Amino acid sequence: MDGTRLNSGQLPRNRICIHMSPKCKTRGIVARFTITNHFQMFSILNEISDNSPFRTTSVVTASIGTAGSIYILVAITGYLSFGDNVVGNIVSQCKSGKEVNEVHG
Repeated sequence: MDGTRLNSGQLPRNRICIHMSPKCKTRGIVARFTITNHFQMFSILNEISDNSPFRTTSVVTASIGTAGSIYILVAITGYLSFGDNVVGNIVSQCKSGKEVNEVHG
């Protein structure tokens, strides 16, 4: 059986059907990213000459602060470029056509 419904409308007994909401899928992506990337901490500890807890915390804080600053900078420049008139996908608002190709291509 491939998980399709039987004639009676029931799923086969040996199959489990799970419905995932979009919010659950988003949380799953974040959890997968976290689990996958937390191993990078070992390489960071190996690269720091003084890997004391204070120094390690300082490096992590500086990294998060730098990433946050870049995120805020991109958000501000995006707002200044597009204003309040935005849709969910900003890329779809970028100009396309012959004029853009002549400038960039």
